[in-house]
Amino acid sequence: MALSTLGIGVGRLEQSPVLRSTSSKPYQRLAARQPAVTCSQDSGPHRKTDAFQRTVPKAATLGSSPTQETTKPAADKEPALFNWTKQWYPMAAVQDLDPAVPHPIKLLGKELVLWRDAQGWRALEDNCPHRNVALSEGRIEPSNGSLMCSYHGWCFDGQGKCIAIPTAGQMDRKSEESACNSKRSAVASYPTQEKEGLLWVWAESGPTSFIEASATPAKSNESYASWPGESKIKWTFERYVRDVPGSFDCWVDNMTDQSHAQFAHNGALSKPSTELLAKGYLKGWEPKVNPTGVDFPFSSTKGSDDPTLHFLWGPPAYNGLHKPGPQPSALWIYSTPTGANSTRLIISIGRDSTQKARVFPQPWWKKTMETVFAFIFKSRWMGHLKLHNIDDGDNVFMHKMSSNNWQRAQQEGGKINWPRWQYSPSTSDRGSTAFRRWWATAGGGGPQYADKMLIDHRPADDPNRRHELLDRYSQHTRHCSSCSKALENVQKLMKAAQYVAIAMAFVLAVILGRGTAPFSLPTFAITAVAAGLLWTKTRLALLERRFLFTDWRHADIGRI
Repeated sequence: MALSTLGIGVGRLEQSPVLRSTSSKPYQRLAARQPAVTCSQDSGPHRKTDAFQRTVPKAATLGSSPTQETTKPAADKEPALFNWTKQWYPMAAVQDLDPAVPHPIKLLGKELVLWRDAQGWRALEDNCPHRNVALSEGRIEPSNGSLMCSYHGWCFDGQGKCIAIPTAGQMDRKSEESACNSKRSAVASYPTQEKEGLLWVWAESGPTSFIEASATPAKSNESYASWPGESKIKWTFERYVRDVPGSFDCWVDNMTDQSHAQFAHNGALSKPSTELLAKGYLKGWEPKVNPTGVDFPFSSTKGSDDPTLHFLWGPPAYNGLHKPGPQPSALWIYSTPTGANSTRLIISIGRDSTQKARVFPQPWWKKTMETVFAFIFKSRWMGHLKLHNIDDGDNVFMHKMSSNNWQRAQQEGGKINWPRWQYSPSTSDRGSTAFRRWWATAGGGGPQYADKMLIDHRPADDPNRRHELLDRYSQHTRHCSSCSKALENVQKLMKAAQYVAIAMAFVLAVILGRGTAPFSLPTFAITAVAAGLLWTKTRLALLERRFLFTDWRHADIGRI
């Protein structure tokens, strides 16, 4: 995912004191703006902490040479490793969550269920202690707003306490109360909060989790972004959520490696790679380690010697790409590790509101149809369809990279050796190299997962395998309130166009049977309308496919 893919060139950077300074003060000022966090259970003092500051060795610096990286000796006291579970992770766009039903999710391989009661959104372990079935298959009990297991009717409140066991209560109310008060009938509860239109979940449960969560701010975009020209940015796409194949670290590696966009996303959006490459390749500069994140500067190999793009990695999930200057743009991505080989991306893109839209060239009929649909339904689904093209360009790569890395580690006794596994001779590799170093040292090699890496041994051209990797419906549409509604409307219009065309054909047959001349104005008009409706149906069918599945093959895109 890259700004250059969106038709945003690499022009000269206006000096940014926040991004170009190696001092930590600007970032400390940004962290001070962090709003207080509220949890689903109010307990303990509210104390702000900075996990990244505790994690990154202060003595570690990267050399200024574009082709050489150096590391200073470690400080006297080794800093603590980054704690991946004592963190907030964004899990869903609130507007996509139906409060009337429970929603299954995964976080670090753990299966959880989201549901809403009178106090707000809750997160519980997706496992009923009675028979170990999924609570997400249950329903919201209307009488008390609890989460009911649909297998035997056990009900749970927002803290995971069992409050009703119907089969026990029918026989003896005291026995039911005793069973409900037992710890064995309780379900693990996880803190939640709403922020930036997203629902965040704390990755630990337990008696101290709510205290720790309330004392720790979420590493959200508000924590990092105070870019020059930010007030000019108008959000073009907001809260695009997609579950993608591939491990979390591979996706972060992908985003710190901005040079891939000119190749992997050729033809996906905006300009073809030939135009982008004419402006030069991306060159990586010295990554700047700051208290709240790591800034990876990039610039073009042609033109200015100043960095023109900045990527900020803020663990556990924040990825921000920003182009400052007279026409600022921003790409903000949250990458949530859902499992050992799966990641949830939440993307928002902003552009200078004074710029004319130059992105997403497309045929006139498609542009007209989408404009009409956007006017009628006033939804965000059009932007999501366009962002699918970007993710499709990466999905197969990330899946295979994850599998290859895991198999390589297994062959070498579980040890990870990135410098030996990957050859990175270019300055454009500096961002990825710096991230991998942080991952292996301060990051402790990444989070621990409750599930295991599953290797798909089917060949790359297996149609079923490709459908799973590029399945837009399962990965996005069925979870997105805007896209699922748009798909429903498209399918309704397809049926309507077909039925009306059939009706017009019947009318045509009737009037011809009554002696109307075949080449008269009425027959011509009816035939034209019927043909237009059938053409519309074929166009709608193409639009329907974009919600479901598109087999993105780079070899085919290159011939367009």
